[in-house]
Amino acid sequence: MGKRGRREITRRRRAPLLTPTDLDGEAHRGIAGPMNAILADVFALYLKTKNFHWHMSGPHLPSASR
Repeated sequence: MGKRGRREITRRRRAPLLTPTDLDGEAHRGIAGPMNAILADVFALYLKTKNFHWHMSGPHLPSASR
């Protein structure tokens, strides 16, 4: 790949993601905080559920060690 190709890739990486929306900049900032909190809660719940699943045992569950 030549210089021109590398420059084009760099330009595309730095370009803003243009997503059509009806929201203005202030609305974006107002939504970002609550959405980040929801995302953090969902991710924490996912990790807790995953860890719980791997630590379950008992005669009613199939075991890979049998």
